[in-house]
Amino acid sequence: MLSADIVVLYKRNDNTYDILLIRRGGETERGKLALPGGKKNAKDGTIAVTAQRELYEEVGIHAELDELSVYGVLDGPGRDPRGDNRTSIVHILDASPAQVRDARAGDDASELVRMPLANVQPNLMAFDHAKVIERLQSDYA
Repeated sequence: MLSADIVVLYKRNDNTYDILLIRRGGETERGKLALPGGKKNAKDGTIAVTAQRELYEEVGIHAELDELSVYGVLDGPGRDPRGDNRTSIVHILDASPAQVRDARAGDDASELVRMPLANVQPNLMAFDHAKVIERLQSDYA
C-alpha cells in the first residue's frame, strides 16, 4: 500500500526552522506526534496528489503540486503497526507564513503542534517518523 507523509517546514526570522506536526487522534498511535499524511486513493492519480490532498485534509493547508518535493521514502516490514505494509513517499513543503497561519487540525489530527525543528524529540514520534525527524535535524541544522 502506498501512502504520502508531508514535512511542513517554515523559516523563522532567525533563519532556523519550525515544523508543523499533528498529534494523532485515531486509534493507531493515539496521542503521538506525526507528520501529516495518509494512504493513496485510486482517484488521486499520483502520489503528489495524495500528498496535496492529505495536507489539506489533516492540517488545512493548500499547496500547489510544484510546492511539494520528494524528501525520501519510508519502507520495510513493521514500519506501521497497522500491519498493511505501507510504503510512504515523504514530501516536503517550505510553507509560507500565510499557509501556516491558516493551518488547523482535521481528519486524524486531534491537535496541531508547532515547534522548532531542533526541539522535536524523535522518540515521541508515531510510526517510523523519527527517521525523518533525525534526517531533517541534520539537514536543516
